[in-house]
Amino acid sequence: KFALERNFSEEYYRKWKATFTPEESATEVEKAISEIQKKIERNAAKSKFYESGKYSALLYSLAPIYMEEQFYDRLLPLVKKVNNLDTCMRYLDVLGEIYPKEMTNLLLVALEHQAQYANSRPNYKDLVHTMKKIIHYIPQANFPIRNLAEKWKKEYIRRPAMVQELEKL
Repeated sequence: KFALERNFSEEYYRKWKATFTPEESATEVEKAISEIQKKIERNAAKSKFYESGKYSALLYSLAPIYMEEQFYDRLLPLVKKVNNLDTCMRYLDVLGEIYPKEMTNLLLVALEHQAQYANSRPNYKDLVHTMKKIIHYIPQANFPIRNLAEKWKKEYIRRPAMVQELEKL
């Protein structure tokens, strides 16, 4: 169980799992997931402050297990609930391949949010770099990303540095 406390360790997680038969292992993993969910739900019920970060806490605690077990169908809803660009990018390589349409839609919304707060050339460069990375991992996102860039060139016409950086896409 040490592998599931605080910072996740793949090595200890695998050792913990190896102490069970394959049949027991599946049951124990589900039990561990359930315990983590209940603990976070209890903490969220106690504190309004914790409630706002409940999905981030769930993602932080469960994503390593979901990745290790390849429970991508469980990971995607958590990423959607947290819904920020950094979180989406962290799982882009895996979820983008399996769920390209869902991830593209999620990323477009996150990019829009990020663009609103970008206010310097380094921010714009990061935004374009992120857009290129998305296109690399999700080729189907090429057209929507380029459409978004064209929209921004018109919408943010008073941000010449942003327009210049978008030209590099």
